[in-house]
This record gives sequence, structure tokens and C-alpha cells, in this order.
Amino acid sequence: MAEDVILTKKEEASSASSITKLVNDAVEEGKKAAAASVSEFEQHVEGMLVPSRGDEMTGKMLEATKNAVYIDLGSYGVGVVRGRELWDALEDFTKMEVGSEITATVLESDNEDGMIEMSFRKASKAQVWEDLKKKMESGDNITVKIRSANKGGLMTVVQGINAFLPVSQLTPEHYPRVEGGDSGAILDRLQDFIGSKMEVRVITSEPEENKLIISEKEVEFAKQRELLSEVPIGTKVKGKVSGIVDFGVFVKFPLPGNADQEVEGLVHLSELSWKRIQDPEEIVKQNDEIEVEIIGVDDTKISLSYKRLQEDPWKESVKRYAIGQVVEGVITKVAPFGAFVKLDDEIHGLLHISEIVSEDGERVTNAHNHVREGDNGKYKIISIDAEEHRLGLSQKAMQPGNQTEEEVLAEVSEEDLSAKEEEMKKARLEKFAAARAAAEGDDKAEDTKKKAPAEEEQESEDKE
Repeated sequence: MAEDVILTKKEEASSASSITKLVNDAVEEGKKAAAASVSEFEQHVEGMLVPSRGDEMTGKMLEATKNAVYIDLGSYGVGVVRGRELWDALEDFTKMEVGSEITATVLESDNEDGMIEMSFRKASKAQVWEDLKKKMESGDNITVKIRSANKGGLMTVVQGINAFLPVSQLTPEHYPRVEGGDSGAILDRLQDFIGSKMEVRVITSEPEENKLIISEKEVEFAKQRELLSEVPIGTKVKGKVSGIVDFGVFVKFPLPGNADQEVEGLVHLSELSWKRIQDPEEIVKQNDEIEVEIIGVDDTKISLSYKRLQEDPWKESVKRYAIGQVVEGVITKVAPFGAFVKLDDEIHGLLHISEIVSEDGERVTNAHNHVREGDNGKYKIISIDAEEHRLGLSQKAMQPGNQTEEEVLAEVSEEDLSAKEEEMKKARLEKFAAARAAAEGDDKAEDTKKKAPAEEEQESEDKE
């Protein structure tokens, strides 16, 4: 029995020792697990990028008050934008709602409240430029309010960015048409738009240069492009003279097939009248109701003609003139290449520089040195092209023996025309051959001169 008691005690001791060992092992395992967990946490923390000043971070809006905007930045915590950093960009963020994705720039990674202090200023500018780029690419319209003007155009602000609207990008309706291009008068017209609203499109967006250019006419032209592509050339339309400039007149008229859509085209000075004119008001006046013909459409530019709907006086007037005829006329304009001569109210001729006679008999190189505007004189007609409205005049042909080929042919009867042309062709060939022979003779003479010294030198060497 005593042995049984001793055995029991030994078993108890052994059991206690086993339990102690198990406990110690469990504690040790727990320590190892805890150490591993701490190590993993430390590694996780070390793997996280700690926000630095200037970093841009994106999160979701938690709350917006009058004085602050709070942003959920996930594992980084909460960001806050307040004070001046909020007010400087308030206009860009007034429409944002709780939960909206928002980007801001880090100012301080840990403020007194344990939050990340942030700013909208830098981030908002980048976002605005990106938004403006997208608007430019997609052709979105933007409504702006004109703030100021200079001689080159109008200035405004688009989403906090200064923008420029050049004069050339205004619609025809707003374009400052000023006679003589007086810059002061142009500025007065442009200043009338200050405070008004315009619908525009972005046409240039360069954030690196802080350059934003907008266009008003692009909005209107975008509407016209599709409509104009269907307008047939040659269509006659009735409209009103809406503007007069040095180079022509603008006419506003309802678009064919769409009377509610009014467009504007240009009648160039050369398309106003069959005769030469200097001032468009010789033909039409402001607000005149006229009929014109559409002669061209290039993108959104409409070219019109007024004269093509008028009788062409050349068809009858030119019948009064013939090649070889001597006429009187007055020089109306002098250019380096020649002078324009008025023969009557409808017909003008060109006295080309090659047909002007100089007093010293030398070749004329500048018409201004030999004829003057207002000079009266006699000229011989040397060519007529009724289709192109061209009539050539000559002073040289007035001199004896200077009859042109055109004059000679004009005097030949129809049955003798072919023979005369052949004769003149033969004469031209003979003249060319003679000139060529003379040129070759000159070349041979020159070669002889070059050879002589060489031959004399050779003979001298032979004698020695």
C-alpha cells in the first residue's frame, strides 16, 4: 500500500512537470507569435509612404462646412482644407457633394489635431487645366463674362484661369468693322462688350505657358458647318449689307433650306462690279437689300458675288474695239509692272511695262519712272480677251515698223490666214536661226582669242 502511495505521488509530480512544460511551451509560442505580429506590423508601417509636403493625394469628401473640407484618405487618415487654402479655390468646389472624389496637396503631414493639412490651390489648377483640355478636345461650349478689353481682343476668366478672346475669333456679328482699321475706334467697340456674356470654345490650352485662348466664332461656325456643306454653289440668295470694309462688303442672309438660320458671307471688291472700283460704296450702301450668288464655301467662309447677277458690260462694250485700233485713254493706276488705262466707263486696258517707250530708248524696268496717274495719251490695242476681261495696250506698237503679229493676223482675210501664219512662223524660225548663228560666231571668236596666247606661248617654247 505504501508503494501505491509513492507511485501515485510520482505520477502526480510527473503530470505537474508535463503541465508546466506545456504552459511554458505555450507561453513561448505566444511570445514568438506576438513578436512575429509586431514585426509584420512594423514592416507594414515601414512599407507605407508617409505623406510629404507637396504630395498630391486623392480621397473622398467626408464633410464640408463653411470653413473647412474634410477628406477621407483611407489608411493615411483624414485630410483637412481650411482657411485661405479653401477660399482660393472655393469656386471650383462649390458643386461637390459628400462622397465625391477630390484631390488636394499636402501642406503638413500631421497637424495639431492629428490630421493632414492640405490645400486645394495647386491641385485645383491642375484639375482645371485637365478639364479645359477635355473641353477643347470634345468641343464643349463655355459661357464666360467679359472682364476687360485691349486692341487685340477681350479678356475673361474660365474656371479661375485667365483667358484671351482675340478679335479674329469674334463672330461676324461682334467683329469690330472699322473703316481704315483705326485702332482707337476698334478698342471703343471692344469695350462695349465688357460685362456681357458670350458662349465660347477653348481652341488653345497650354498650362506650361499659362496660355488659354477661346473663340466665339467657333461656336457659331460649328453650327453652320453641317448646314453649309449642303448648300449648292450657284445658289442665288437675297440679303442685307451688314458691313462695309476696304476689301468688300458683308451680306447677311437666311440659309437656303433653313430660313431660321441666318449666316453671313463676303462679297469681295472684285466681285462687286465688272468695272474697276476703289470703294465698295460706289456700288452698295450699308443696309441695302441686294441679291447675290453663292460662289464658294470653304469650311465656314461663304464667298458671294454681286456682279455675276448683273449684265456684263464687256460683252457689248468691247465690240467697239479691235486689235490694231489706236485709242485715247487716261492712266488711272500705275504699278511696277505697268499701268491701267481707262478707255471708257466700262473698259480698262493694261499698258504692260514691256510696251512702254522710254525717252532714251533703254529698256523700261519700272513703270513709275515713265508714266504717271492722270496722264492722257494714245495707245494701240494689241490684244483682246473678252472672257477674261483683258485688253492689252502698247506705246511701242505706235512707232513705225512695230506692228505686232496679232495686228498682222487681224488684217489678213480668213482664206489667207493659214498661209500668213505659216509665213510668219517661217520668219520667226529664220530670225531664231540667224540669232543662234550670230551667238555661235561670237563664241568661236571668243575661243580664238583664248587660244591665241596659248599658241604663241607654244611657238616660243618650240623655238627655244
